[in-house]
Amino acid sequence: NESRFDVQRSDDNVSWTTLGSVNAGVTTYTDATVASLTTYYYRVVAANSGGETASTSIEVTTAEQVTPDIVLQASGYKRKGWQTVDASWDAGGATVTLYRNSTAVYNGSGSAFSDSDISKGGAVYDYQVCPSGDARGSETCSNIVTIVF
Repeated sequence: NESRFDVQRSDDNVSWTTLGSVNAGVTTYTDATVASLTTYYYRVVAANSGGETASTSIEVTTAEQVTPDIVLQASGYKRKGWQTVDASWDAGGATVTLYRNSTAVYNGSGSAFSDSDISKGGAVYDYQVCPSGDARGSETCSNIVTIVF
């Protein structure tokens, strides 16, 4: 005759924090606040107007977060002398940063960007897409595409 379930998590199986509550009859809860390769303890406490039940915890170790392989495609052209580079990639909807050399020119969850009116004349640019928060050149980043004007 429970009226709700409280979902609790602990890092040490001693001190518990309530993550949230679900209504009676609900049998799932998603904890989207975990870190990769970390052990947590979870327990579910049934509650009603008479109080809470005793519970038993389970130990869960999270998996390593897998970053999708990002493949970058880019092409450059000039319009009235101004350099423009059109870049596209597939990062599975993840938030990414597009770099031109060491400068971030785009940050978002899109899959294309037009880096327009960069400069006039000749130049060489290296473009790379990285998951947001990852440093340019890290192993989670895309291939590097070099554009020569």
